[in-house]
Amino acid sequence: MKSAYELAMERLGGEEVVNEEQKVALAEIDNVHDAKRAQAELKAQDATRRAGGNTTALDEAKANLARELQRIEEKREQKKQTARNS
Repeated sequence: MKSAYELAMERLGGEEVVNEEQKVALAEIDNVHDAKRAQAELKAQDATRRAGGNTTALDEAKANLARELQRIEEKREQKKQTARNS
């Protein structure tokens, strides 16, 4: 059964409505990628500790984290789009 919000959005041509199976898949994708994000952040914290006062190593750790987080978010959105289209 659709909520009033979902029905209104359908009528207005707004955001697409997803079924229950898709909602479960989207939630699972979020859970997996949230875990990957946390893992990347822990890895970056470890690299920061090992760098000590070496600013070059600190900058490299920050840059690596930024790249990794961007990659994770891109993959998340790709997988979510695939789940929405199925």
